[in-house]
Amino acid sequence: MKKLSFLILLTFSISLANAQSPIRKGEKQFNFGTGASTFGIPVYLGMDFGIHENISLGPILSFRAYNTTVIDPVTFIRTNTTETAFGIGFNGDFHFNNLLSIPREFDVYAGASVSYFVINSTTGVTTNTLLPNVGVNPHVGGRYNFNPKWSVQAQVDAGTHSGAMVGFTFKL
Repeated sequence: MKKLSFLILLTFSISLANAQSPIRKGEKQFNFGTGASTFGIPVYLGMDFGIHENISLGPILSFRAYNTTVIDPVTFIRTNTTETAFGIGFNGDFHFNNLLSIPREFDVYAGASVSYFVINSTTGVTTNTLLPNVGVNPHVGGRYNFNPKWSVQAQVDAGTHSGAMVGFTFKL
């Protein structure tokens, strides 16, 4: 019985040692996925660079397309407009694992992103009032590291372009 308990403990310890931990100083990881937001369905790519034991910074790219209906205030004529937005920005996160003693296979973080959006409309109508060119989004999220290189990620955003994202992370 002691041998069986020892083998189970050893196996559990090895599996935890092989699990990916949150990004550390000098490490980098690639993020990608999709989601839902107040302005369409975003597709995103990003990179995180560990600059401190608990802090990561990096660029983020996103693309989203959405439909809106504009009503002329004088004629009350409705115009359906399809718009696309390409965003380029910067993301920063604080990782709570060390502070809260969270197990290594999880990565819990909070932060913010600041992005600039290039907006195109199929009708030629600019709708900056619906989607400002600069977006600031505080967020909270987490990852589950299912092997040393790969994680599944979920994040909820507030701010200019509220929504949720799901995707994957690949540790480089």
